[in-house]
Amino acid sequence: MIEEHIRFNSDGLNLEGVLSYDENIINPPMVLLCPPHPHLGGDMENNVITALGNVLAENG
Repeated sequence: MIEEHIRFNSDGLNLEGVLSYDENIINPPMVLLCPPHPHLGGDMENNVITALGNVLAENG
């Protein structure tokens, strides 16, 4: 499993994320997971988002 930390700007906002993929799979299914808003205490290390990401990655 490859993980790439990505960052890009959109309308003056800095967005960041982690792109995880298996380089051996052609046209894999994709999912976008978004954590709770930072103003509400959320971040990319949210336990629910992390657990979902791990389960999805393990099951292709």
